Amino acid sequence: MLSHSTRIPRSIGRPPDRQMAIVSQLRQRIVGGELQPGERLPNRSEIESTFAASSITVQRALDQLISDGFVSVRGRLGSFVTDNPPHLNRYAVVFASHPGMQWSQFTQALLSEGQRVLHASEREFGFYYDMDGHEDSEDYQQLLRDLESHRIAGIIFTFLPYLYFNSPLFADEKLPRVAIGTSEAPHLRSVNTDRHSFLDKALDYVATRGCRTVAFLNSPDTLSQEYVEKALAARGLTSQPFWQLRIGLDLPASARESTHLMFHVGQKQRPDALIISDDNLVQHATGGLIDAGARVPHDVEVVAHCNFPHPTPSVVPVKRLGFDTREVLQTMLETIDAQRRGEKVPQLASIKARFEDELIASVR
Repeated sequence: MLSHSTRIPRSIGRPPDRQMAIVSQLRQRIVGGELQPGERLPNRSEIESTFAASSITVQRALDQLISDGFVSVRGRLGSFVTDNPPHLNRYAVVFASHPGMQWSQFTQALLSEGQRVLHASEREFGFYYDMDGHEDSEDYQQLLRDLESHRIAGIIFTFLPYLYFNSPLFADEKLPRVAIGTSEAPHLRSVNTDRHSFLDKALDYVATRGCRTVAFLNSPDTLSQEYVEKALAARGLTSQPFWQLRIGLDLPASARESTHLMFHVGQKQRPDALIISDDNLVQHATGGLIDAGARVPHDVEVVAHCNFPHPTPSVVPVKRLGFDTREVLQTMLETIDAQRRGEKVPQLASIKARFEDELIASVR
């Protein structure tokens, strides 16, 4: 029953105001845990009496709660809290831009996995795009409305949302949030991909294959030069500054020209291993090996980054090494769920790199 203290005076105003009052109070009782998933709501006549509202106004209020995912109707049995109300089960996944723009392979893989989980489990996702500081975007405004109506269990940022720290997206300190990357902000947990583990495993592999000289293709800022030099020396491997190329994601085709230049038959010095540490470059870089006439793996061993289970096409045989986007997404979901349960959650969770055959073996 509705308690006496929650009864609304008849002076509350017009029917739309009464409708919103009914929605607000019932939703708050659900979000606050007073009405649990699967529990029956007060009957309609009691709601009508409490809010001095007509049956039409009550019906419209219930229709809104049904539309928002909080309430379901079971025929003559009445109205019930849904088994998976959105404040416990709907996750906002926020992207910096729209699909079809210059997305990285990782971002595309993460969206694909989110859509897969959406169709394969009871979890719900809301996907919000064009959110990199664009507070005038429709998706940003929709996310604010969903937060206001308590339709979000937590926010997953696919980028580090520094521009939003002072925005309404961070107004509720209790709302769980997690981002891809490395953040020290106390109000944001993060999950990153361990690039050091990628380099270590790649170098271990080429060393066991008898390689001694290593070239690198990687997008900017993925690995520190100091770490690269120490990792090479620890394995008796060498490289050259002109074999360590940083290529921006806005110019992936230049990876083809770079590998052609390094490996063409006229070069007096050619490395015997190539590590491509960004899968956005794999297709172009391996095309450059074909242009150069380099035989793989006879002339050069190739380790290519991959966001599993979505490999970038390669025109030569490569050893795929990278990160499982299924594990990344699952870790982010678990981080949000643990925060919501009030558990102590590490500031950072790190995902280790694995070879393709390791992943296959782990799921058998």
